[in-house]
Amino acid sequence: MIDVETGELRLIHVRKRDAVTLCREIRRHVAPGTAIVTDEWAAYRRIPTLRDNNGASLNYAHLTVNHRNNFVNPVTGAHTQSIEQAWGPAKLLLLKNMRGWCGRNARTARGRAAADRLMQTYLDWCWWQSVNGPARCKDPFLRLLKVIARHYKQA
Repeated sequence: MIDVETGELRLIHVRKRDAVTLCREIRRHVAPGTAIVTDEWAAYRRIPTLRDNNGASLNYAHLTVNHRNNFVNPVTGAHTQSIEQAWGPAKLLLLKNMRGWCGRNARTARGRAAADRLMQTYLDWCWWQSVNGPARCKDPFLRLLKVIARHYKQA
């Protein structure tokens, strides 16, 4: 997921790519009333009907792009190019650093759990870079110190 206004990129590792899992993660990570842009994969069809735990509508505006016809929806202007562009470097980071973890090591439950944790660590790094990386601030180390100070206030 990417916030097109701020450039914040959130990548979540999931074991199942189905409608139930995707809708659960959207409810957890996307604010009510947000416009969500996707392709027309069937698992996304439930987005406009999502509700919170109390049964109230989350009022997501769901814009779609049919990539068989065009890359930008001619009516709404919706496109998925922002996430595609952001996902490219993240995918290269994963391919470079996860080599070997998805084969022999993932054959056991313990190996799969370790691979899952490692993968989420790299995805979290991509999120951190999207919010606090060199493209966002002049000194990422000072930004890190500010985040630590904000979350761990001295008594």
